[in-house]
Amino acid sequence: MSEYNFVRLNSENFSDLIALMAVVNGSSPDVPRMKKKYDTERFGAQNVGYLAYKNGDTTAAAYYGVFPMRLLVEGRQVLAAQSGDTMTHPDHRGKGLFIELAKRTYALAKDEGIAFVFGFPNANSYPGFVKKLAWKHPYSTVAINIFAVTAPINLLAKKSAFVSRLQERWLWVMFSLFFKKVQSCPTRGSSVLAAGASGVVRDQVFWDYKEGSGAFFQSGKTVMFLKYDGDVCIGDIVSDGSDGDLASAVRKLRWASALAGVARIKTYCSPDSKLAAMLAGHGHSRESSAYGYVAFGEGSGDLDKLQFTYVDYDTF
Repeated sequence: MSEYNFVRLNSENFSDLIALMAVVNGSSPDVPRMKKKYDTERFGAQNVGYLAYKNGDTTAAAYYGVFPMRLLVEGRQVLAAQSGDTMTHPDHRGKGLFIELAKRTYALAKDEGIAFVFGFPNANSYPGFVKKLAWKHPYSTVAINIFAVTAPINLLAKKSAFVSRLQERWLWVMFSLFFKKVQSCPTRGSSVLAAGASGVVRDQVFWDYKEGSGAFFQSGKTVMFLKYDGDVCIGDIVSDGSDGDLASAVRKLRWASALAGVARIKTYCSPDSKLAAMLAGHGHSRESSAYGYVAFGEGSGDLDKLQFTYVDYDTF
């Protein structure tokens, strides 16, 4: 690693991260959105990540970082962090940069008072997290798909930004016909915490951070946090009503999606979560990405039993 130097992410080198994203992803990211995503100071820590530069080069070679957030673990609030963006420039792959960056980031996270890092690694990054970074893998999440019978305009929308914008506008019109839009989060903004499980704290600070990533829609006593990304995404559902009230809300969601030409409604969550149970009879489930974590010392609580829904993911 002597041919590389490692620099903590900061406001001055953030543009280097944006440039690296553009190379790795093949397109320029939404810079205001990225700045908001990385603005985690409200949770207790910020810029918990490192960029790697080859000696004498001003172009970033790789990056790894985590997103601080607060979790309620066995009744106690804990500062934790979600494993976030991982990327390596094509010219610098195979050099072990990911592992080196992760180790430095975890040392920094511990110094910042972060108790543990968790995440949902894909098949490509899973071996590195588990075999080289000592992550534990207590369970795998589930993907739940609900299909609407419609002309699948969303397939075209995924190829055309113009069609995508039109479809999203029409989808919100359909949602406004079937649901009441709720301007702020409900009193219990988490199906996980409402069920008495441990998970992400969803207070107003959390929802302010997620502002712009979706919206609340209510039917009866059921509130859903939804967004559009070519499909309809369910961030979470909180319901104080009967099973019939929930079923009615899901039917309306299907109708609104169908009339907007969106064929798939999707979500991801922990298999034992309240959300998974609520949607069990409404969609098709399959195993999805792993849930894993690495703790920095004792006393964090039983992290094997943490539960999550899609809105908790940094990618939502």
